[in-house]
Amino acid sequence: MIIDATKLSQTAKFYFDAITIKGRLCSSKPKDGAAAYVWRHVAFSLSTNPQHHCMPVTADFGITEKTIPESWLPEAPDDYVKEKAEKTYSRPDDVAFCLKHADSVEEYHRKFWKKYDRRNYWIKWNLDPVVKEIVDMVPVQNQPGTMRWAKVYGVV
Repeated sequence: MIIDATKLSQTAKFYFDAITIKGRLCSSKPKDGAAAYVWRHVAFSLSTNPQHHCMPVTADFGITEKTIPESWLPEAPDDYVKEKAEKTYSRPDDVAFCLKHADSVEEYHRKFWKKYDRRNYWIKWNLDPVVKEIVDMVPVQNQPGTMRWAKVYGVV
């Protein structure tokens, strides 16, 4: 299947070029962690190879702190810290755990942001929209992976 990328945003076009050859999805993932993530999720929906239709649960393994620009949200957003702290305060065991590792629950979540959640948010805000934009270029009935899973769940 050839995908026409002329209507993609600049960011989506960048990743599209990294995961395709002449508009066709590459048969294997690129070496770059972010491009590999995009490829894996796009391949899940659009690839004609049934092996690519497995859930992409490890697609983010190649995305490390080095993948994310240093300037991208180096500190946890206040609303993130507040939301995490509120959830933690409702569970006394979690409060005790946080206080073993930081001076406050809020400080624990600021540290956790840098170690783990920053990466997840970067994926959610930067890569997932790219995946959606590329996959949405193809009508659902022409997406082999999507149709395969739709049949499994009885949607089609």
